[in-house]
Amino acid sequence: MSDTHDAKGAWGPNVFKTPIQGTVSYTCKQVYQYSDDNKMNWKDIPNSTYEITRSVSAAGNKIQMKIVKKSVPPSTKQETASNSLIVC
Repeated sequence: MSDTHDAKGAWGPNVFKTPIQGTVSYTCKQVYQYSDDNKMNWKDIPNSTYEITRSVSAAGNKIQMKIVKKSVPPSTKQETASNSLIVC
């Protein structure tokens, strides 16, 4: 999956057509990697493990999209970043 890290992210267009009650979310893990042998083998970059949670919820008659990205073990960075967007 390609992730641009914007709030809209990988949500499909149907999310704008569906009435939302409560919050819908999904979480994925991300580890940055590198290859030093022309992409034959991949190695994790130290301190580059993240958990990304994307959520969609109702904001009145509009839709609020949010992304939260935080470092998780084995990373020791203790970083968190977030972004949100209100659409429709």
